[in-house]
Amino acid sequence: TLQEELGKYKIQQETEKEDQEVFRAAVAAEKKRGVSHKSPYTLGFFGQVKALTRRQFQLRIQDRFQLITSYGLAWILAIVIGAAFFNLPPTAAGAFTRGSVIFVAMLTSCLDAFGEMPTQMLGRPNLHKQTAYGFYRPAAIALANTLADLPFSASRILVFNIIVYFMPHLSWTVGGFFTFHLFTYAAYLAMQGFFRTMVRFSFMLPLDTFTNDIRGIGS
Repeated sequence: TLQEELGKYKIQQETEKEDQEVFRAAVAAEKKRGVSHKSPYTLGFFGQVKALTRRQFQLRIQDRFQLITSYGLAWILAIVIGAAFFNLPPTAAGAFTRGSVIFVAMLTSCLDAFGEMPTQMLGRPNLHKQTAYGFYRPAAIALANTLADLPFSASRILVFNIIVYFMPHLSWTVGGFFTFHLFTYAAYLAMQGFFRTMVRFSFMLPLDTFTNDIRGIGS
């Protein structure tokens, strides 16, 4: 009986080695051009970014509630701000108030980026599992998130800036508007990257520890 079990074990080991060789050959065959043979990934970095950008864009499109609320809230706030500073005088009497309009518009855009934290935290367990399994590089998903969000954030901030800029009658020139839009959108992207970086730092902590810390702060 011992000899039979030993023979079965040897056959099983040989079969497993053959399966491993077949798996390695299949992985090597699926590797795209430019990917190192020692790399565990079958797709290069830019190929991963392209595939993940398409996936993240589809996920954004499917989340209709988040899109409607983010666009609706941003445009309602723009109308409120524009109405509060409507038609400012083009003299020195309205100089200080114009600075207030610019400050409030930039502050509102920066606070809008705070909505990235709950969105990123919801997908944190799946992201951590997929990167641990070697599906893709963590840097690829970070870059893909930014690229997939650009069409939505750019259109939302553009309409927001058009309302906020022209209702108070700041300066009806193309150069003035695009300078205002450039700085506001750059501030939004900077704060968006800041909040996403905070979420990435949370990967250093176990998920249970982070959840307990949040519960402790809430209590």
